[in-house]
Amino acid sequence: MKITIINIVIVLLFSASCSKKDTTITTSTTTPVKTDSSTVQTVNYADSSYSDLMPYSSGSTYSSKTPMGIHFEGLHQTTAADTIWLNDPAKEPSIPASTSGLHWATIAVNLFSYKDPDPVEVNQHAIGDCDGLAAMACMAYEAPDFIKQLIIDNGNGTYTVSMFDPSGKAIKVSVSSMFLAGANGEIEACSGQGSNTATWATVLEKAIMKYNDIYKFISDIGGIGSEYATPLFTGIGNSFAFSPGSLTPTHLQKVVKIALAKGQFVTGGFTKENVLIGADYTVTGHAYTVLISTDSASLFSMRNPWGFSPSPTGYIQDNGVLNIPNVGSKSSLIDVRIIDPGLAGSKGTTKAYQKPKI
Repeated sequence: MKITIINIVIVLLFSASCSKKDTTITTSTTTPVKTDSSTVQTVNYADSSYSDLMPYSSGSTYSSKTPMGIHFEGLHQTTAADTIWLNDPAKEPSIPASTSGLHWATIAVNLFSYKDPDPVEVNQHAIGDCDGLAAMACMAYEAPDFIKQLIIDNGNGTYTVSMFDPSGKAIKVSVSSMFLAGANGEIEACSGQGSNTATWATVLEKAIMKYNDIYKFISDIGGIGSEYATPLFTGIGNSFAFSPGSLTPTHLQKVVKIALAKGQFVTGGFTKENVLIGADYTVTGHAYTVLISTDSASLFSMRNPWGFSPSPTGYIQDNGVLNIPNVGSKSSLIDVRIIDPGLAGSKGTTKAYQKPKI
């Protein structure tokens, strides 16, 4: 599916609608930091704090009314009939208005293609839920065991997902192996990379659609924000953001590394498109998963949930990972949102992200 990229500045308080089809592709808790030529200092990010930078933050979603956050206040209260409908996999959710040209089709499912759930299994197509998918990819990066616990394979082509209603009460949502597809039968929901196969992320994505039929916490999954998506599974909706240019490159890196070490989910975006980062261009109105970089000279990495990014030579099958340079003119284009992991736990990671091998 082709996409028109709208050049607008969006802070991660946004709900951006963004989608891309990949048919155009061309082919420990401590980190040593060198302080001078003779001294190496070990920084324990998990025990560090970014509290000194909180005065520069904005967009808190904390709620005193529900643990799910401000976006879940005053929503529909779960009834007995709701519980039965949500847990019946034969009850298909409505097709979102933003994807009205798609239909439900039976798709092969491989929940976990690798040893653990991984961001590489989160690849967006026609549904404009980049921000929600970016958060789910970070959840896989930070807490893969938690994702395994979320989904029960019922052994008959149906799956039951553990979720939370708007009041924070645990509920079960069951879905079939039918996912949104195009006229040719190819999957247009989130899928495995370069395949017509559904993954754990596809199942969670569909569970969100079914949940929304009852609670209507968003107008359409196309545009769901990361701070709306993770509470459905973790039970906690606390989050906050740092706007573009509010932090120096060093402070932005500090926030990201400490947050990831503490198990918090981090998503981000760019305020300017077609900025060259390494071999790839930035995309605006779009969300990315923020990760630790394999390049020690970079501030951190940001993964495009398309699974690839535009570049001067077309779309490159590189898993969409951009290494962000320590350059103020580029890092000042980035906003990030830090999200409480809730039941996903605080184990976190300081390990650089690398695409796994099967």
